[in-house]
Amino acid sequence: MAVVVASGLARKEPTAPMTPAARMFSGSVGKVLVATVALQLAEEHKLDLDAPISDAIGELAWFDRLPSGEALTARQLLNHTSGLPEYFDQPGAIAKLRAAPQVEWTVEDRLAFVFDRPVHFAPGQGWSYADTNYIVLGAVLEAAAGKSFYDLARARLIEPLGLARTEAAVTPKLVGLVSGYTAPGRPFPFPAEVAVDGVFCADPQFEWTGGGFVSNAGDLATFAAALWGSDTLLPAARRAEMTAGVTAKLTPGERYGLGCTVRELRSRETEPASGTPAAEVAGAASAAERAIGHSGWFPGYLTDVAWYEQAGLAVALQVNTDQGIGLPQLHSFLDRAAAAMAAAAGAAPADRQ
Repeated sequence: MAVVVASGLARKEPTAPMTPAARMFSGSVGKVLVATVALQLAEEHKLDLDAPISDAIGELAWFDRLPSGEALTARQLLNHTSGLPEYFDQPGAIAKLRAAPQVEWTVEDRLAFVFDRPVHFAPGQGWSYADTNYIVLGAVLEAAAGKSFYDLARARLIEPLGLARTEAAVTPKLVGLVSGYTAPGRPFPFPAEVAVDGVFCADPQFEWTGGGFVSNAGDLATFAAALWGSDTLLPAARRAEMTAGVTAKLTPGERYGLGCTVRELRSRETEPASGTPAAEVAGAASAAERAIGHSGWFPGYLTDVAWYEQAGLAVALQVNTDQGIGLPQLHSFLDRAAAAMAAAAGAAPADRQ
């Protein structure tokens, strides 16, 4: 069973209501698709997550300028333990986008901003989130599979799951894209209304495997349920590998796996009643709901998606503004929505979206 709810406005002036079919950029939620393809290739023995990535892309002209390139593995890219700096934080990156917002970026264009720069730490010796990891990983996946990443995602994920409203963000004009509103002072040089009549103000292709998709909440929940709630995309052992998680600088208690975050939540179902013996209270406190998912930001849009393991429930949220909303608020909304839906569903089957 799938339930998709829309609220608010798809555009402020002239006003237009939000609809369940509305599409928005999903930002870094796209990293989950990238990681899923990587784990599928690993399962097929086309990619070794712990081998040096130089085995796959060492012959590329720019590889020798990639910081710590010879020491990096795909696993370190997947869980952000590579030490690579964020390319969009480097001098000149935003200026390049400002000067030519409609120009397509190559892999080398993106990575050029980190070439020859120092790493934050030696590979595997820390954690630092950076889209750079997934740009390098995109090159690794294409080399391992011999196909473009978007072809891989379409053939392996989008078409098999019937994600009709999910599409590679490779053009400014996207059918069904609602207006997005970005906060003043954001680092990207975009107007307050970043998309008008389904046309984004720049070529979104610059994001690529750092995110790289436009989607809607219904598709994202369907994907989350198929990925973490079944063997449809990955066998159980690979899902366990994906969600093992390392300590990350995110919200308290949140860990980062291979392209996903893992949050341990107190289960409402095990909340002890007043007067419960202390031993039973301790047991109840240790029983937790695990929320597996990812959040995403793209100028003017916010996305959060999670699979609630105990409840067997996938919940996704998209908002067409990035003003005044942070990651804790998104997580809180998802958690409360999941708890309410699980309570309303009672003992319904464990494949709800």
